[in-house]
Amino acid sequence: MPDLNGVQVTIVCNDQPLEEYEVTYEGDTATCWIPSEAGKTFEIRWRVQPGLPLHNVHRVFDCYMDGRGMKRSLGKPSHRSGSVVGVSTGATTLRPFTFSRIQLTEEEGGLSTKTSADLSHLGTIIVKAHRAKPWSILPYIDKLRTCPSELPAVCEKSKKAASHCTSLGAQRTQKTRPRAHGVELLGRSPVATFVFRYASKGMLQAQGIIPKRRPSVTTNTYDRPSPSKNDTKKGERRAKRRSITKEPSIVRQCKKAIKRDEVTRLRKQVTDLQRRLRETEKVGREDIKPVIRPAPEVIDLTQ
Repeated sequence: MPDLNGVQVTIVCNDQPLEEYEVTYEGDTATCWIPSEAGKTFEIRWRVQPGLPLHNVHRVFDCYMDGRGMKRSLGKPSHRSGSVVGVSTGATTLRPFTFSRIQLTEEEGGLSTKTSADLSHLGTIIVKAHRAKPWSILPYIDKLRTCPSELPAVCEKSKKAASHCTSLGAQRTQKTRPRAHGVELLGRSPVATFVFRYASKGMLQAQGIIPKRRPSVTTNTYDRPSPSKNDTKKGERRAKRRSITKEPSIVRQCKKAIKRDEVTRLRKQVTDLQRRLRETEKVGREDIKPVIRPAPEVIDLTQ
């Protein structure tokens, strides 16, 4: 996700950021599409640029998934980056964020099941960045920790275009011991809000959000229908273009040959012009007749 007010948020799966499509901005909100894969765990990574609204202050990142409040992460002024990998279930355990398939039901009552989730936000991950002021640090207490509720089965007629949802994966140990922080949010609205809409790659390709890749050209000709005349001509043109692209040395040799022929032709023209010039000068010298002057008359002045 590009920077928004000096904040950058990315969804990472298998240590690789998920590619983002159709990124749009509206005020302090950035929206994009990402591909999801059922059964894959993911994490949210954030980064703060220096000298901007969240620099040298405490900041809070509120994470919402499918309309449920999943996690609140606190970043200190000295921290330039951080990540949110899941929800703590104990002093040394957590459950990671995971993409899952939506459970479907034919009963319309599936939407009315009591849950804290807002199903109108199904298929979205929302991260809100706030400036904050901490006022207390509390020890972790298991009794006070509650996990977000699981999504109920969704009516197949009302699921819209969503194919996946977010859930919590199998419990695992975590490296750092969690602590509870009491904070006060500064400002009425978030500094930046990031909305990630997700769906399977196939569904995004069907909707035209992800461009489909053209099939690679193979050399295997077995079990292929006989090409028509037009197809044969098109194939010859493609083969010619590919041969030129794959063998640039041939193109260079042709250019050099053309240059040599051009130089030879010009040299021949120069030689012909020089020969014609010499012939013209020779003919001109032969046409010039010598001037014969009469002998001077002698006058005798002795008489």
